[in-house]
Amino acid sequence: MKLTNSKKKFFPIALSILTTLLSASQALSMTILDSRFQPGQFVMYQWPEPQPAGTIEELRDDGSAIVRNAYNRGKRLISQRLIGARVEEYASFRTGQIVICSMDDDDYKIGSVLHLFDKIGAIIEDEITEGLIFCKYKDLSIRSETSGISEGARVVAFTYLEDYGEKFLTGSVLNRFENGFAKVNLDFGRGNRIVPGRKLGYPVDNLGVYRVGAKIYHKNNTTPFGIVKEVFSNGAVSFRSLEANKLYFFSAWEDSGLDAFPFTH
Repeated sequence: MKLTNSKKKFFPIALSILTTLLSASQALSMTILDSRFQPGQFVMYQWPEPQPAGTIEELRDDGSAIVRNAYNRGKRLISQRLIGARVEEYASFRTGQIVICSMDDDDYKIGSVLHLFDKIGAIIEDEITEGLIFCKYKDLSIRSETSGISEGARVVAFTYLEDYGEKFLTGSVLNRFENGFAKVNLDFGRGNRIVPGRKLGYPVDNLGVYRVGAKIYHKNNTTPFGIVKEVFSNGAVSFRSLEANKLYFFSAWEDSGLDAFPFTH
C-alpha cells in the first residue's frame, strides 16, 4: 500500500507521542517502586475494620500493596493512596500527647498517642483500659489552653453515675481539649470522667429567678424547703434541703415543679 504524504507525516508524530507516553508510564512505574513504602513496613490504612494496621508484604507496580493485618493476620490488597506511613508528627499531633478520640458525644476515649500515620490516623493507648484505640485524625483532639473552661475551674458535669444514671455532679477540670471535651475530677472521690462540652457548666450569677441564696419552693406552696447554693451555665441548680440538710440538683431549663424567690423575701 502506497502512503500519501499526509500519512507519511502522521506516523513520525504518532511515534513521538507513543514514545512520550511510554516514557511517562515508565517514570510513573519507577515512582511507585521508589515510593516511601517498603516491604516489612508497619502502616495504617483506610479500611472498615476495628484495627486497620499491619505490615506491607508486597508492593505492586500498579500502585497497590498487599498488607497483612497485625491483629487478625488477614491480608488486604490496598491502593497505596489509602496507606499511611508511620511518622513522628502530623499537623498538630505528636507522639506522646494526651488526646481525645471522639466519634460522637457518646463514644469517646482518652489516651496517649503511641503512633501517628501520614494522612490516616493514630494508634492511642486507652488511659483506662490500656488497650489500643485506632482513631482517624478528624475524630482526634489535643489539649487546649486557650479556649473554653480553664483547667482547674470548678464545674458541674451531667454525667453517668453507676446505679443512678445521668446526674449533675460537681468537680474540677483536669484537662480540656480543642473539641470542647474535658477531663473532670469529680468531688467526693467519684473519680475522673470525660465530659462533652455541652454537658459541662461553670458557675454563673443567676439563671432567671435562680440565684445563690434564693429560697426554693414547690409551686403553689408558700413554705420554702431549700436554699440555692450554686447556679451553673448548663442549667444546673444546686440547693440545700432545709429538712434533710442535704445537697440536691435540678435543671432550671426543665419543668421541675419548683420555683424560687430572691433571698431577701
